[in-house]
Amino acid sequence: MEALIVGSIVKGTLLLLAAFGLASLLRGASAAVRHAIWSAALAGVIAVPLVTLAVPWRMSVLPSEWGAGTLDPASGPSAADLTSTPTPTPTPTDRTAADSKTDAPVAGRVLEPTERGPVAGLLSTLPDDRWRLALYAWLGIAGLILARILFGMVWMWRLARRAEPLSGPAWLLPLGRVIERLDLRTAVRVVRSDAAPMPVTCGVLRPAIVLPEESEGWTEERREAVLLHELAHVRRGDLATHLIAWVACSLYWFHPLAWLAARRLRHESERACDDLVLGAGTRASEYATHLLDIVRAAGRGTAPAAAVPMAQKSSFEGRLLAILEPGVARQALTARKKLAVAAGLALVVLPLAAMAPARPDFSGMGTSLLSSAPHDGSGDPIARDPSSPWTSESESSTSISTDAAFDTAELNQAIATLDRLGHTLGVIPSGETAKDHKSGKTETQVDGRMIEALAVALRDPNVDVRMTSAQALGSLEDPRAVEALLAALRSDTDAGVRKMAAWALGEIEDPRAVAGLSEAVRSDRATEVREMAAWALGEIESPEGVPALGAALRDSSVEVRRMAVWGLGEIESAEAVEWLTPALRDDDVDIRRKAAWALGEIESPAAVAALGAAMRDSDAEVRATAAWALGEIESPAAIDALRAGTRDSNVEVRRKTAWALGEIQDARGVPALTEALGDSDRETRKTAVWALGEIQDPSAIPALRPLLEDSDEEVRKTAIWALVEMDDPAVYDILVELLKDEDPEVRKQAAQALGDM
Repeated sequence: MEALIVGSIVKGTLLLLAAFGLASLLRGASAAVRHAIWSAALAGVIAVPLVTLAVPWRMSVLPSEWGAGTLDPASGPSAADLTSTPTPTPTPTDRTAADSKTDAPVAGRVLEPTERGPVAGLLSTLPDDRWRLALYAWLGIAGLILARILFGMVWMWRLARRAEPLSGPAWLLPLGRVIERLDLRTAVRVVRSDAAPMPVTCGVLRPAIVLPEESEGWTEERREAVLLHELAHVRRGDLATHLIAWVACSLYWFHPLAWLAARRLRHESERACDDLVLGAGTRASEYATHLLDIVRAAGRGTAPAAAVPMAQKSSFEGRLLAILEPGVARQALTARKKLAVAAGLALVVLPLAAMAPARPDFSGMGTSLLSSAPHDGSGDPIARDPSSPWTSESESSTSISTDAAFDTAELNQAIATLDRLGHTLGVIPSGETAKDHKSGKTETQVDGRMIEALAVALRDPNVDVRMTSAQALGSLEDPRAVEALLAALRSDTDAGVRKMAAWALGEIEDPRAVAGLSEAVRSDRATEVREMAAWALGEIESPEGVPALGAALRDSSVEVRRMAVWGLGEIESAEAVEWLTPALRDDDVDIRRKAAWALGEIESPAAVAALGAAMRDSDAEVRATAAWALGEIESPAAIDALRAGTRDSNVEVRRKTAWALGEIQDARGVPALTEALGDSDRETRKTAVWALGEIQDPSAIPALRPLLEDSDEEVRKTAIWALVEMDDPAVYDILVELLKDEDPEVRKQAAQALGDM
């Protein structure tokens, strides 16, 4: 195992160095070519240890460290020739018991058939505890990095699931053009969320594009450019290659080249997508302006590591220069070239994995020489090497890339923490070796001991240890950690630790935490802690948290108020209506929007009057959300407020209003919906037709009849469906008449509708 790990590190380093050299030589090539090189290199460093275990043959390429030159069987070397020190090695005839325990390093000895290679021999001389501790530290930190990626993937999945799907010609038309241009055959969801600071692509198996709230005001050109860039990530498979890069970084977290290679891969993937956008005909100056505006609007917002944001400030300057520079190679990678890269990777990884140090050849040597190496008294030859890389200081001084999850000081602290936890959990028992240790504990028992150890670590003097322990407890989502986390939330002196404790309690979702979180929302001195506590109360979804969240709506921080509104919407308690109603008049437009959404989630008729007033808000999105909320409540008392919404200047408000009237299903909404049938927006007309079909009032039949000849096929189909839903004799005559229409598609739809009736 030791030889495999050290050998993989060496081979991975060689592979990464080769990638850096090749990428440097291909500076003039397109970004897609360099991206392929980095993808292959990072996939290679993951594959090397796996292939090493799989290949049945070895290729000896390195000279043995025992005995240089040719050994003459006739004369044979002297004992002094085989030692690495000037002192001659004792012969079997003059060795004493004391001599057998000498610590003198020996450069030459015979490898028995059952022994491992020279690297494993060097590592085997290390104390067992040191080696096992290093191994546990590596596994622990790799697990933390992978957990971070997994958390980001889950967070983005939840964000995309809760986001609002985009529809209507403003998005569907450019989306259709982009899909056709890219020949994209993968289904991709396009949604909008106020939690996304900029356009983000996520989801390896089920990709989704999450757009920020301000995307509603984008021009058609910007929408098409953004969709082209984000769908290019899906078309190129960048989400998968980014995931490979993160796995490589988690396995080689101590290796600066791995982090640097992953960063280069991300940069080249963005540039390759930029090249695709420019190759599709977008002017470089216009595209650069789009990117610049998006970065400015995003501010300091960042995306989880598992997602692919459209632009990041750290690499933006280089991208901008590459976009505006004329004559840059922008060719995409063809399928043949991709196959060539894969084949090249296999040709490099297979022999690299098979490489191993050559074993020394002691054929023909006398038997006296076979026993001339000093022993440690147990029969095993001594093979200590003071130049072993494990005794150097190179690793402790290595600087890790800023993309890494830890810096050097945090790594050292994490190793110390893992050491303590290992002994506490019994993973590193005192007085036992890993080989001798056999645990009969069940998984539940081990988990309990882990919770206990992490709870103790919450009181560690080091802030980073406390914060990491709180994060680990949140990731485990074990209710047994609630009391320890509550104690940290109440008494820890560091705001970051209290914030992490609040997050962990929200992840565990145990109602016992409501009281402590409520106290934090009301009285914690740090804004970030109050905000996180409000989020946690929303995650727990207990009605007992409503008073604290309601009080938080008067918080001086707008971020806390926003999160409190969201939390009340998640809890969905009718008791929150009295708190949310004043929030519809908050100075912050985002709070007004969220308050309308929350009231729609609660679905209490008590909110109808306040939402009706919100239909006159100065912000179009507040009005649209209020209309949606009234549709969710389904109270006929909302009809009067909604009827004016069908004439709103904003198309989204008109669409939501028509939908809400269909949800309420009150005949008093028919006149407003009939008027909406003449709307210039196709989606509004279609929604109004659907709403009339839901209401099923025959008085709407004369207004629906002209839509059977509408130029839009979807509108015609919906109109026929609405007429069939009304189940009126007059509908039968209309459908029979349509059987004589010149359009065969209309005749087909009429025949199907008659069959349904």
